[in-house]
Amino acid sequence: MSKFPQRRLLFIAAALLLMAVTVPAAVAAESVAVSGSFHEHSFKVLDQRTEGEDTVITRSLKVNFKGSFHGKGDAVEEVTLHPDGTGEVIGEIHFVGCVTDRCGSAEILFEGTLPNPEVANGTFTVVRGTGGLAGIRGRGEFLQAPDGTYSGAVRF
Repeated sequence: MSKFPQRRLLFIAAALLLMAVTVPAAVAAESVAVSGSFHEHSFKVLDQRTEGEDTVITRSLKVNFKGSFHGKGDAVEEVTLHPDGTGEVIGEIHFVGCVTDRCGSAEILFEGTLPNPEVANGTFTVVRGTGGLAGIRGRGEFLQAPDGTYSGAVRF
């Protein structure tokens, strides 16, 4: 066998090996669509104060997730209610469960608006994870809290 075909085979073998190593990493970084529903419950007021004409409530609550996120969360949020009945919410959820086929814990930040005191719509950002969710990042939106839906995308 001449040196040319041997080098060519060696080159092809090296290229295949490189692809075998890099393709799983590229696949792991692809976005995965997520969607499902959630239910908030067990609200506990931690603080309530008046700022100007607004009422600001800091509270803790539990969240059950179904769908791509499947598990439970402990949340702390700050709700600002305006005299006209609208408002804003901002907070963080410590999630424990599975996202698609990976299980662990994750921190989710969220913020939204309240068209009335009973409903919130907004966005969420997954900022970190542990266990099988280590390296998770993502963004999405939620609708109709406290019993609502979510959709978005995550990367691992």
